[in-house]
Amino acid sequence: MPSFGVTRLITAAFSALLFSMVSAQALELRRVAVDPSPFVVISAVGPIVPGDGERLQAFLAALPRGDRLYGFVVDSPGGNIFEAEQIEALIRGHSIFVPAGGQCASACFLLFAAAAHRVVAEDARIGVHNASEAGALTHNSLAFTDWLARDLRADDVPAGIIAKMATTAPSRMAWLTRADLKSMGTSILLMH
Repeated sequence: MPSFGVTRLITAAFSALLFSMVSAQALELRRVAVDPSPFVVISAVGPIVPGDGERLQAFLAALPRGDRLYGFVVDSPGGNIFEAEQIEALIRGHSIFVPAGGQCASACFLLFAAAAHRVVAEDARIGVHNASEAGALTHNSLAFTDWLARDLRADDVPAGIIAKMATTAPSRMAWLTRADLKSMGTSILLMH
């Protein structure tokens, strides 16, 4: 992380969320300046739906030329796994922050796992479950869950977390514990 550290990321995260309205339709994307300039974070709030990967790519391409992307503030219940894979590629190598009261669950976990640095507020929730096809377990969804497990192993996600994903039905959510998060190198911020 740049030398100005996590405190500025948190400040930017709170600013981003104060002015974000959760869209029921798609990820709500916002650019938030972080002092010192020219750093910015991108706030992504809401469900992940078809088209969000292309929208984020266009959003990033339209950032002012002098901006330096510091990371992403994410609050998402998940959604479309194929869109999450596209977004994962854009987040890779950057920091991700899940703010107080926020979540990064289901397909959003792919984004979380791909981030170079992970920071969560102490009451943020990170959740996993196996893939589904139209909300049901099918031969295809089980095969896709196996593929996701290989992808997550490549991101150094610990075996225990991958096991939680693989054994949790899509109608349920396995919320990661502090120990799980620390095993991924996640920084947990106490918000007293």
